Amino acid sequence: MRAAVMDTFAGPTQVSVQCQQHAESVSAEGYTNDVWSRLADGSWLTNIYIKGPAWLPGVPAC
Repeated sequence: MRAAVMDTFAGPTQVSVQCQQHAESVSAEGYTNDVWSRLADGSWLTNIYIKGPAWLPGVPAC
């Protein structure tokens, strides 16, 4: 999966995560992770930028 940056959030920003799945690995800010979360608006965000562990507890797989 390759995609361009579509939007940015001023940090910190609360987001509503619907589900998560393993996909393309991303390295940023000293972290590497292949988990992406689908947000309420249908967009995707790498979990690197979500506070918490790599796989978010309590969030189902997509």
